[in-house]
Amino acid sequence: MRFPPWAVRAIRQGVKDVAQKASDPETIKKVTDQATELLRELPESASRGIDSIVKAASPIAQGAVNLTQEAVNASSAKAWLSQFAWGEGLFTGDGPVFAQRMVNATGVLLSDQGCGVPIADQVLQIGDAVLQGDGLLTDLRRQIDGHLKQELGINQHSVAVAASLPAALAALSPLASAGIVMHRHHAIHLPTESHGTDDSVSGPALPESFLGCQVTCCGGADAFNVAELTVQANQLVAFVDDGSAALTASMLDQLAGENLIKVAICPIGTVRALPTDAPAVANQIPCVANLIDAGFDLVVLAGTVVAGMPACGVLVGKTRLVEQLQQTPCWSAMQASDAIASMVLAAVAAEEDHLWTVLAMTDVQNLRSRAERLAIRLTADPGIESCQITDQAARLSARGCWQFPSRQLRLRPAKGTAQAWADGLLRSTPAVAVSVDDQQLVVDLRWIAASDDRLVAGLLESQ
Repeated sequence: MRFPPWAVRAIRQGVKDVAQKASDPETIKKVTDQATELLRELPESASRGIDSIVKAASPIAQGAVNLTQEAVNASSAKAWLSQFAWGEGLFTGDGPVFAQRMVNATGVLLSDQGCGVPIADQVLQIGDAVLQGDGLLTDLRRQIDGHLKQELGINQHSVAVAASLPAALAALSPLASAGIVMHRHHAIHLPTESHGTDDSVSGPALPESFLGCQVTCCGGADAFNVAELTVQANQLVAFVDDGSAALTASMLDQLAGENLIKVAICPIGTVRALPTDAPAVANQIPCVANLIDAGFDLVVLAGTVVAGMPACGVLVGKTRLVEQLQQTPCWSAMQASDAIASMVLAAVAAEEDHLWTVLAMTDVQNLRSRAERLAIRLTADPGIESCQITDQAARLSARGCWQFPSRQLRLRPAKGTAQAWADGLLRSTPAVAVSVDDQQLVVDLRWIAASDDRLVAGLLESQ
């Protein structure tokens, strides 16, 4: 995980303060070059960065570098590194740990313990710039909304950002004066705000999220059949793409009512299509642009790491509908903050692949080779009784949709229980989230970066 922008700024400012005290231009340049190299290498060298500069500096710059170390201490930047210890994944204040880096070895990307995959730096940085509070706020939100519409690139369509998925769904009320119709199979439970999309911690049922609306559920709960929907003119028809059946244009063609507002709801999805070289299963993930092309009037997308953005609710649809939502008195209470909206804009505009897709595109042969190397190392640990490699599929969510081929290590402890071992890993730094099955610890490699393999192995051996 990269250093957060505020810590980088603190280090850079400390070096800048020392550089300003130096009078020799060559000294200033050498200190600046060394500091730049340190920032480039973070967090891998976070614990040794200052010492590395000292050792690498020439005699001319040696004194200035010592001053740099003192200034960093004086400005509390180094204190931040030891207090927040972000390079190790720990984030604390004067009190207890309240956030901690996690390595996700559960095999479920959006698990109830977190995802373990960071949002891209460029997305975080633009939100950080807005949160600093020293920028010009005049007309900021209109500019963000305008750029979102421009980046979306779909004629006569706009984007609105709500504080959460439930807030986005509640915002649909002004469009549902004639009532809402949905299939009972789509009456899913929403993910909770503080967890992922794990069914073990379920939020409210979808019909309950349409505040103040009359909701009619049709058909059976076991399977979706669009023919079972009974609709009337001017009603809002809600569909959900949870991976069980893709939403298509042919479904909309079977609706008989006039002036219907057709809404697609995606608890997991992306704004744009994933790269063409992504796995076939990844290209089955709902995409806002494709759903708009299919004929939906409005798409409600949950902001997740899959979409490359922080938690929020994104509404994309015909401009007249989006503006109708934004003009209601309650929208100001439902909309996301300027910082979150700007991060959504950065995610939509980003040209680089989302970080999770890089892990999703890891070849299964690569996973197998990594599993074999780890198995050889862990088998030699006296605290591990047995180690087996299995090939169960990894998933995006606990519902089992959108599965990816993977490899797992199934470890049986020589002493104690697998659950106690798993609990200990969650308390480690960084935390390692695993699953337990049949008294065995299961470590799935799909959502673990190869650079974390050695770290995970060391933590497994130390428990």
